[in-house]
Amino acid sequence: MKKLLVAIFLLSGFATSVIAQEASADSDAAALAKETANPLATIISLPIQFNFNFGAGEYNRFQSVTNLMPVIPSRIGPKVNLVNRVIIPFISQPDVSQERGGTFGVGNINYSAFFTPAKSGKVIWGIGPAFSIPTRSSNMLGSTEFGIGPTLIVLTMPGNWALGLTANNVTSYENGNLNSLFAQVFIVYTFPSAWFVQTMPTITANWNAPEGQVWSIPLGANMGKVVMFGKQPVKFIGGGGYFVERPDNGAKWQLFFQTVFLFPKKAKS
Repeated sequence: MKKLLVAIFLLSGFATSVIAQEASADSDAAALAKETANPLATIISLPIQFNFNFGAGEYNRFQSVTNLMPVIPSRIGPKVNLVNRVIIPFISQPDVSQERGGTFGVGNINYSAFFTPAKSGKVIWGIGPAFSIPTRSSNMLGSTEFGIGPTLIVLTMPGNWALGLTANNVTSYENGNLNSLFAQVFIVYTFPSAWFVQTMPTITANWNAPEGQVWSIPLGANMGKVVMFGKQPVKFIGGGGYFVERPDNGAKWQLFFQTVFLFPKKAKS
């Protein structure tokens, strides 16, 4: 009888420990889901983003873009953080003028540096320079010119919401062939379960394009969750959208998937 009671006691203690660990992991995941809704959060992360674009051009061609997007924040003074964001695109680009053909390679690398207050108020903001570096492996995959321009992020986070805007406009000063706007309005709602829903359409404008060919504007939504694999948090996102405004050769609709590896304890200080 004593052995049975001891066994029950040990099993009960083990079960309680497991439940407590799972509750702690769920709490950590929920906190990270809310914190990472802020693009200026002081968390090192490695997002890998997969974009699948359908219906490009007269022949309804398929395009895919895989972005590696490391984010490295650091403290550069008692009152200022620097958030470094890099986008390295790998592009499968069809020749939209015909039914077959295209190219695959690396596009132009984009780097943005956001200077942001170390202590945020109700309005969180960051400003700095953005650079477009001509690393493309083919002329089909991006401009041949170096570009620079201003960039900003501004948001507020009332309750479980995150509402904001990020934008930049990059221009080249060689031949003026590069002059483009990138803007992303984001609305995110995070649930206590670490699930979240969001809309964050990526709006682009090529100011050098002819009238009627300037804008690409998608409308859509996506959802995701932060999951703990042991002590490693990973954020998963998936969704899609339809382009309500696009150039003639642009895609009609898209699917989007993203995996984000989070390293909340490794940010430089």
